[in-house]
Amino acid sequence: MALDWNASTGATRYYVYYGTSATTATTSLGYVTSPGVTIYGFSANTTYYFAVKAYDSKGYSGYSTVIGVKTN
Repeated sequence: MALDWNASTGATRYYVYYGTSATTATTSLGYVTSPGVTIYGFSANTTYYFAVKAYDSKGYSGYSTVIGVKTN
């Protein structure tokens, strides 16, 4: 599954988090250095929730809005 988001001014990396409910999207998938990531290996017919934090010279942003995505 592919996740895309808008760039944050000054961000040098983005940390991607997921969970099985909107309130548990706190398990880190690691980071990427540009917006967008393709994720493999999730169970079929399951809804996962994702959030992103940007990181820049001042530290981490807060969590983005959490989105839910159901796999095929």
